[in-house]
Amino acid sequence: MKILLTGATGFIGRAFCRQAVERGHEIVALVRSERPSRPGVSSPGVQQVLGSLAEPPWQEIERLSPEACVHCAWIATPGVYLESPENAVFLEQSRSFFLNAFQRGMRRVLALGSCAEYAFTGQPLHECDPVDPRSAYARCKNQLRVWLEEESQRRGASACWARVFYPYGPGEHPGRFPSWVIQQLLRSEPVVLKTPSSMKDYVFIEDLVEAMILLLERGASGSVNIGSGEGVTVNSLAHLIGALMDRESFIQVPAQASVDPFPHLVAEVSRLRSFGWIPRINLEAGLGKLIALCPA
Repeated sequence: MKILLTGATGFIGRAFCRQAVERGHEIVALVRSERPSRPGVSSPGVQQVLGSLAEPPWQEIERLSPEACVHCAWIATPGVYLESPENAVFLEQSRSFFLNAFQRGMRRVLALGSCAEYAFTGQPLHECDPVDPRSAYARCKNQLRVWLEEESQRRGASACWARVFYPYGPGEHPGRFPSWVIQQLLRSEPVVLKTPSSMKDYVFIEDLVEAMILLLERGASGSVNIGSGEGVTVNSLAHLIGALMDRESFIQVPAQASVDPFPHLVAEVSRLRSFGWIPRINLEAGLGKLIALCPA
């Protein structure tokens, strides 16, 4: 399959390029600068087209004739993305991008959503559970989902909304929690946990991307959770990293924890598993890979 990919130079996009090519697919990667050297994007099997989400090179894209589109482009900078005004910009640019893609005959789409769209129930979250987006990021993602579902149905296209939980692994932003903990420990600095009891669902990047490719190959439509299906507290995650690095004594829990706006985000993954997906990397093994490749 020839796949048009946005956000190709991001954490998920780069991994998607690598694994999709290994699986025999061709990638048409939308990139902002000519010939980026980032791993994955510059590999054989990836055809780069110069442009942006706002100004895609549609003539060149049409010439290359991609059969499907995977939309990863969005703001995801830790500490910034939740309330950034760029979320609204990405929403409008994404709508325009998909309209043009549909007008040019695109009939298979997979776009990345977020677990933050859900209302928090304290239980594993199912695709049919209610949404209650509380941040600009989640609201804009959810608005794109609603629009994309309606527009794809109107045009006879297949659209899959992949609700991603907490991806981690080599290549992630250094500000993401696992990498931040690792860097603190490498410097022998204390790791003070603000929300130690918060429960998250961490999915290794290779498992996440394998799920995306499988959903695309199977022509999945509608919302599908992508997570491990298992929760881990922030405290347990930090202590596991500490134990793997033999620096567990640097992990500290404050007397008064902060309030986490996302206290329990764990995926119910029976729908994803119905497509044949099985996670291959458990949390301990995935963290070991991240620690081994995390720059000191």
